[in-house]
Amino acid sequence: MFRKITLIIIALVGLNANAQFTIDEDTLYAFGFVGATSADFSDIYAHTVIRSKAPSPETIKWNRFNVVLPSAEWSTGICDILSCRGPEIGSDSFTFNKAGDTGILSFHCYAKNIRGNGSFTVRFARANNPLDFKDVYINVQGWAPTGVSSSMRTLINVYPNPVNDYVNINNPLIGKADLKVYNAQGQIVYESGFDHNARVDVSSFSSGLYTIVVQGEKGSTSTTFVKS
Repeated sequence: MFRKITLIIIALVGLNANAQFTIDEDTLYAFGFVGATSADFSDIYAHTVIRSKAPSPETIKWNRFNVVLPSAEWSTGICDILSCRGPEIGSDSFTFNKAGDTGILSFHCYAKNIRGNGSFTVRFARANNPLDFKDVYINVQGWAPTGVSSSMRTLINVYPNPVNDYVNINNPLIGKADLKVYNAQGQIVYESGFDHNARVDVSSFSSGLYTIVVQGEKGSTSTTFVKS
């Protein structure tokens, strides 16, 4: 009995050490305003990158599970490196051609007029060895709409995106407001005043996805940018 257990442990350690793909961030946080009415939804989303280490073509299967949402008005979607799938599709697959191939994975939460927190998990596994897998945990926070139409909430211009040094932010409808930038862990990494536009130095930021929230008396808006 002891000898069999020892062999199993060695096999599992060896499997983990020879993983054929990696995922940059496995715990993601997304923030945004929910839709103002039951007919109006917003897309709150987060990204990460998957990288192949396999020397030959490798098929990766994914499966969505543990979906916990604050309301049936909410739903989720997943975009793998090839295509996007809505809430009606819970699993799919894609193929890497060679080692070094990379792709962006994006995870979406379509939030209607009920604010709250949601979460879901997506497992990525090698098709020929399901024990070699990575789980990505997505946590979503939907803020209540502030009486601003959906077009106003999304009318924020951020450029360039991706960005290396300075990101420019414009929203002529918001006016004077407060600006905050959140990293992928939900921490505020920058905040300042905002008056129709702003220019933020992000040269010292780590690479990754960031969320901008601009909130003032006339309304609120949010969007994301990528620091390369």
